[in-house]
Amino acid sequence: MSFEDYLQCRKLHLIIMVFHNTRLLVPVYMFLDYLDIRKSEILRTIINLKDKKLDGLINNFIEDTKKELFDNDEDLDFSSNKAITVNKIFTHLSISLFKYKHYVISALERALMKVLGPGYRQEIVELLQIIEAEVINPFEEIKNQSFQIKSEKLKCIFGSKLKLNISDKQIADINLMNKLYKAPEDKMTKLVYRLRPENLVLKLDYDMLEQFIK
Repeated sequence: MSFEDYLQCRKLHLIIMVFHNTRLLVPVYMFLDYLDIRKSEILRTIINLKDKKLDGLINNFIEDTKKELFDNDEDLDFSSNKAITVNKIFTHLSISLFKYKHYVISALERALMKVLGPGYRQEIVELLQIIEAEVINPFEEIKNQSFQIKSEKLKCIFGSKLKLNISDKQIADINLMNKLYKAPEDKMTKLVYRLRPENLVLKLDYDMLEQFIK
């Protein structure tokens, strides 16, 4: 592939990591399934979205990606103990979710409006409230949360009440990170390594799930 194609793949990697691999979009996916809309539509829309703030996050990641590349192997210095590079995808995942979550949520709102249309404004607002509360923040007290579902369409999926629960593993790992690291940047990046992307959001627990299990 060309170098530009490579950079496009890296852009796609970051978007997939932030929105999909973290399971951030699970409530959205469930609603899209209910409406018989392919889940890939929301990701495709985000990828093609012209959003200045989200593009800024992506461009910073791309610039960091370029800096870790070398024109030839003679430029590589293996004689020192200094790391040649770091895990850029985890670093920029933590920056996107913990530092600029409002940019991510804003871009997602625009993408949902494009996919669903203004007729689903109430559902979009409720979904965004849930998604914003899902993200674990290493700088704030993390606790279980609950939402009374108002939209009749969302009630068909979640029932009348949805809870976001933190797991014992998440609590233990966050407490450990806070003890080991004091600098905010360290907390941000190390938490992603410790929890892995799929554990950076609280877990969904809802009435319809309990009924299904019974």
